[in-house]
Amino acid sequence: MLCVFPGFEDLLQEVEVVRELINRVERVYGRRVVVPECVKVLFGDVGRVRFGEVSRLDFARRFRRFRDVLYLVYFVLCVLDRCRDLIRRVKSPLDARGRRVVSLVRRGLQFGAQVLPNLYLESRLGRVVSVFISVPPKPTTLSIPERARSILNLLSQVLNLDVLVYGRYVTSMLDVDSEVPVRGGGFAVVCRSSSGWWERSRAVPDVKLFKWIIESRLSSNCREIVSSCLVLSGDVPYVKEVGLLCMVPEVYSCRFVVVSRCRVPGDVRDVLSRFGIEVVDSVVPRSDGEERVISMFRDVLMYGVVEG
Repeated sequence: MLCVFPGFEDLLQEVEVVRELINRVERVYGRRVVVPECVKVLFGDVGRVRFGEVSRLDFARRFRRFRDVLYLVYFVLCVLDRCRDLIRRVKSPLDARGRRVVSLVRRGLQFGAQVLPNLYLESRLGRVVSVFISVPPKPTTLSIPERARSILNLLSQVLNLDVLVYGRYVTSMLDVDSEVPVRGGGFAVVCRSSSGWWERSRAVPDVKLFKWIIESRLSSNCREIVSSCLVLSGDVPYVKEVGLLCMVPEVYSCRFVVVSRCRVPGDVRDVLSRFGIEVVDSVVPRSDGEERVISMFRDVLMYGVVEG
């Protein structure tokens, strides 16, 4: 018996789009695409839900988390697919270990004092672009100074990026001698698939360090926005998503784009634009939003990263 709940058919369609993209990217670049484990589970669960082997409730519980990760996978594969005429070659740090893959996971790419890129894209113009996915990582496997470790741990929980691109060859995104131990000058992207994502809040795990980042890295206008987005729940401070996103360009010294599956309200867009943040909404397959995102990445491949 077919199990149906609101959003199921949309999710099913998204899964099929990603499966198609995986097949095309593997054919074009001659590399196996490695996706997060939860996406593999989702591929299997869709069929099992249809046959009643997975309950509607169990599937619904995983729905949002799977959809967020699936949207990121769609985004990266879409760029690789739609920009294939500009990309001469795809390389990976894992090539040295005999693994010819397009890896969309961090596994095997961080050790010692290095966080390696997932991919190097060599354009037909000779430019090399370094692509990091799901960064900064939690520093559990890194041998870096304690201060840098604490900052990375905080950033991985409240200011994590889905994609970080450098318009040059970069061996590691870390710069442990800097105040914030992440190399600046990049092109950062977050992907938001859920409706109303701008209403979410995140708990701040290290209040003292978070205050230090606010005081040392943010402009007065940005500090004002973040303060207005601060909410207390008992003794735990939470910061609304919009406030956190406003911090990204100033903390990471980067150009920053928010890619949203749903339409973003004008007031949210206005707040973000005050800090040079570009918002591309209604990004779904074969949409005007998708065309705008692809246009941005084509520019990066041709001209490098120009900070906003």
